[in-house]
Amino acid sequence: MNRAQDPIPPIAQWLFPSIKDVLFLGYLFGPSLLNESGVLYDSDTGWHIRHGETILRTWTLPTGDYFSYTNYGKPWFSWEWLADVFLALIHKYAGLNGIAFWANAMFALTFTLLFSWTTRRGGNILVCLLFSRVAGFAAAVHWLARPHLFSMLLVLLWYMLLERIQSQGSTGDGRLDKTGWVLPPLMVLWTNLHGAFVIGMVLLLIYSLGNFLSAVVRPEQARRSHAMRLARHFLWIAVLCLLTSCVNPYGLKVHQHIFHSYLQSNTLVDRVNEFASPNFHSLVVKFFEAILLAGLVIAAASYRKLSFIEMGLLVFWTHLALFSVRHVPLYAIMVVPILVKHLTAYLTDLQAAANCHPRIQ
Repeated sequence: MNRAQDPIPPIAQWLFPSIKDVLFLGYLFGPSLLNESGVLYDSDTGWHIRHGETILRTWTLPTGDYFSYTNYGKPWFSWEWLADVFLALIHKYAGLNGIAFWANAMFALTFTLLFSWTTRRGGNILVCLLFSRVAGFAAAVHWLARPHLFSMLLVLLWYMLLERIQSQGSTGDGRLDKTGWVLPPLMVLWTNLHGAFVIGMVLLLIYSLGNFLSAVVRPEQARRSHAMRLARHFLWIAVLCLLTSCVNPYGLKVHQHIFHSYLQSNTLVDRVNEFASPNFHSLVVKFFEAILLAGLVIAAASYRKLSFIEMGLLVFWTHLALFSVRHVPLYAIMVVPILVKHLTAYLTDLQAAANCHPRIQ
């Protein structure tokens, strides 16, 4: 029997950590041990905690601004109320040390899961390790103890579910696979945690459009019908998620507020630093630049074409990341699995070609 295929003894699994264990513990404790943790550097953490404490004390959601001096009493949407309550509970029982630990744990879970998922998809383990580490370094530009850490994890989970639906397709009678029904309830949770929930619906539309375009260009009838069926499925899920996203204290007013504040008006986008474009002279942004350049090289060298979905994801997230530095972490999470997939395929093809044409000694 080949010893390389023997199962690892349980005692060895306990005594010797896996790569995932090392990654997780490195993210969790590394910044603190190196005295480089900056998760509490942002002042927004404080008002998120205080707001959560107010909700817990009054059992009501404020409808007006009670933090600002110049805007006191003006309409205010507490769209991250559930995340604020969670932070307030952590602060109540563990203080700021607990908040810092939570931020590191969320970050560690997200990027360890990114590594684990890319390897399960068949990625070369060294390629997965390299790109997941670079993604983590790039995402450190927005590694702060704030509700957006929930969205970083949820975007990855959402991506994994979309890829599962895409790969499994529909049931034999054309109905949507049960994985698709997980997304609307998950959207309810996401909507009440952080305003980035709108990204979930955008991703569904990208998958729907990508499958529609695939159906248009594919000559085989069976594959064309399959792609068109997936396009309809993703579109219907997007509609359901839009409806379930209204399950929040403000209903559609949250959507209107997001559109007015971040898309229609430039007041916040032009004045808040984290909405500015990345500063490529900054060290941490160099890792984002590395992913960008690696994407260009891999796309040019790969023997396999990008799918319409992959092209849509690359264009959408590259635009958002170049427009605003706060989108760099989500860009890394969404783009790295695509790069790992194509680089692994390229290396596999090179190895196959080398085996078919061995060098004459």
